[in-house]
Amino acid sequence: MAGVTDLVKGTKEKLSNLTGNVFHVVAENNNLIRLQIDSTGRVLYDKTLARLNSETLENVRTRLAETPIGSTISEAKEKGQRSWRKAVTGNPEKKIRDYMKEVPQVKFADKLSFTFGVTCIIFTEFLALRHPEYFTQFYIGLITLLLSYRYIDYSASKSQLYMVDFCYFMNVSVILQTGLYPDCLSWYKANYVLCMGCLMAAIIMWNNSLVFHSLDKLTSFCLHAFPCLNIHLHRWGLITCQAIKLDDSLSLKDIFILPLLLYTVWQAAYLVITEVLLAHMLENDPDWVTSMRHLAVDKKNGMHILVTKVARRIGVFKRDEVFDSSTLKTKLIFVVAQVIFTLVTILPTPFLYSSYNLSCVYICIIFGLCIWRGGSYYIEVFSERYKLKFVKIDKQVKKQESISEDDHSYEDHELFNQIVDAINEANDCKPDAGEQQTCDNIHECYLDNTDQAERDPDTVEEYSSTPDSERSWEEISTTL
Repeated sequence: MAGVTDLVKGTKEKLSNLTGNVFHVVAENNNLIRLQIDSTGRVLYDKTLARLNSETLENVRTRLAETPIGSTISEAKEKGQRSWRKAVTGNPEKKIRDYMKEVPQVKFADKLSFTFGVTCIIFTEFLALRHPEYFTQFYIGLITLLLSYRYIDYSASKSQLYMVDFCYFMNVSVILQTGLYPDCLSWYKANYVLCMGCLMAAIIMWNNSLVFHSLDKLTSFCLHAFPCLNIHLHRWGLITCQAIKLDDSLSLKDIFILPLLLYTVWQAAYLVITEVLLAHMLENDPDWVTSMRHLAVDKKNGMHILVTKVARRIGVFKRDEVFDSSTLKTKLIFVVAQVIFTLVTILPTPFLYSSYNLSCVYICIIFGLCIWRGGSYYIEVFSERYKLKFVKIDKQVKKQESISEDDHSYEDHELFNQIVDAINEANDCKPDAGEQQTCDNIHECYLDNTDQAERDPDTVEEYSSTPDSERSWEEISTTL
């Protein structure tokens, strides 16, 4: 009761602006109540005109729809319905009930993706441990399938330029070298340094996680992990290669010169594609997504955070300055930052190349981190988000059905504030100027318009006028 009193007190000030008008309110029990309110919030006159049943309300709606007011309300209702459909289904023409029938298909796709992801990991382990000689063919087939799917998926959001990034370039380099030129040792060593250095570190930097039901996350993991695993199997003779000796080591040339030359080839090609060939398209359409545009706005990314702190510390950026991917300054910063990242991450590779045990531990730690992140995602994020997705849809459907089937909440503001005028207009009934006579005419017109009420006395129950005109709004609010 205290909550009702507080609500009523909060509306007194608004009601004071409506002094001198006659109001009609439909209570929760479908009673049509007429009242007047003075400047102090007191009810000057109130009377329960009738109790409306569902047929009576429907009759009023039908008559009201024929008036200009009803037409406006109908248009507003249709507009609201379309907005709800778009919010829930993404398509204003698609019914929410039809969308709900498609939800099991979404669940089936998730189950299918999960099964595929787990099967891939199991089969990868089986080949790596039992038949490594077939791993390269499996890797080529799997990555081709996943990248084909990614291209189709990314094309829908104009994100396919992600696929000219360094990790994609290294996958192509590893496939060409191990598949076509397995005896080219210099190329192999350059791939080894960049894969075990940059690509493995990128797993940490880009927060890759082993989430089986998500083909996008599974693709990102395989994109960074599989070339490294393929290189590792070649290095330690699990995949036979005559050019690679177990007691071999990396020289300074193998660590820096050849890998950086290979890296320069990619960087030059990337800049030509994004800054020359596609520069006009990217400039005119900001919806196109590249890794540089993404890093410039993704404030949670490790690279973004690190580069921003360093740039501000050394004075390249002002304290409140942020990245703008369209400026030359931002582009140069990211090019330099990526070169530094590459140089730092390749430093441990000589030790990995010379020690099988260290290499295995290194791979297990990075892969274990992916598994940990995947588990954290399922337990802390996905379980709640996935459940919430369907809970929200169910609530939205129920709310939409409530709007469609029971418009009382809307009509309290629009329909029933105009109910008397609509009834009068439908019956060509014009009330007198006097306030009391107006109320009587309204009552008579309303009863004349409800044929069902005349036939069935239960549909209309007369209530006597309230003699006490000084009742407070708090007192009558319990009746409403």
